[in-house]
Amino acid sequence: MDVRLRSLRDSPIFEGLSVPEIDSFLESTHVEELPDGGVVFADGDAGECLYLVASGRARITKRSPDGKERHLGDIPEKMVFGEMSLLTGCPRSATIAASGGPLVLCRVDPGPFDRLVRGGSAAGAKLLYNVARSLARRLAQATDVLADELGRKKAPDPGDLAVFKEQLLRQWTF
Repeated sequence: MDVRLRSLRDSPIFEGLSVPEIDSFLESTHVEELPDGGVVFADGDAGECLYLVASGRARITKRSPDGKERHLGDIPEKMVFGEMSLLTGCPRSATIAASGGPLVLCRVDPGPFDRLVRGGSAAGAKLLYNVARSLARRLAQATDVLADELGRKKAPDPGDLAVFKEQLLRQWTF
């Protein structure tokens, strides 16, 4: 296993898995390195894999309807992003790039993920549970943003939908 991935053993995505289970899974992943500003993927790109930040920081941006690029947040070390595309194959919903220096990523392709999750092992169930928890946290954040927005107005103006979407994406944890 690439030594740069050892720090991922205590990532929330691996909660409840043993070190041998984590290491075995990480053996099936790929390391990607990007220079500062290097783009992992762009909004609308086809996607099917998940990423873990082994070192560095990733920046999340989204182009607003008025054409301005908006900074939505950052993804620190040991955090995961891209799980929606891994699970659904849907296009990417934002642009992710290295920020503040080089970025080392652990790319999880669908094949190894599916084999572990569908193999009936406890490790696969725990991994899938942790991915579901990550998505549930984002859904809870989105619900809070929606409730706040609806509480401010009696009837949403169609022009406000772009603002709502930007607020929603800014508060998500990728």
